[in-house]
Amino acid sequence: SCASSFPKLSAASRKNESECIKGARKRILLEIWTEDFYAVDDDLKAAAARGVKVIIVILGVIIADYAEVYQHDMSEIITEEYGGRWIIFSVDNEQVIAGAVSLEESSRAAWTAHTGLVTPITEVILHDLYIVEIMDEFREQIEEKFGKNLVKLRQKYSLYRGDNT
Repeated sequence: SCASSFPKLSAASRKNESECIKGARKRILLEIWTEDFYAVDDDLKAAAARGVKVIIVILGVIIADYAEVYQHDMSEIITEEYGGRWIIFSVDNEQVIAGAVSLEESSRAAWTAHTGLVTPITEVILHDLYIVEIMDEFREQIEEKFGKNLVKLRQKYSLYRGDNT
């Protein structure tokens, strides 16, 4: 098993995260901000060299020629809206890590292999991949209906911005 190892988390957690990546056999899905990515870059590169498919949704910009990288173009908006950054990490659809990584001493992440959590957390990453590809193809039409960067949808559903009670 593995726990999280992102920069604001403990050294012990970073070791566990590395073990999680090293144990991957088929696929790693990762949603992460640029600021946090380089803490796991070497381990991801090694996993890819072993034949593991690495797919990254990046909030920001990175270079990772060993992976499929999809740029989520709303990192600043999301950071402001939610007050920080998070990571979502799925290994082989068998284990996940998710948590807040930019809250200094309050940063926390959790690991689980429980199917009841692995499936929906993995689906969060997959749905963001769907949105990235759909926006790449149909941005003009979608933004005409839902506003720039889907602002009308985010205002409708978010608890963090506007009066959505």
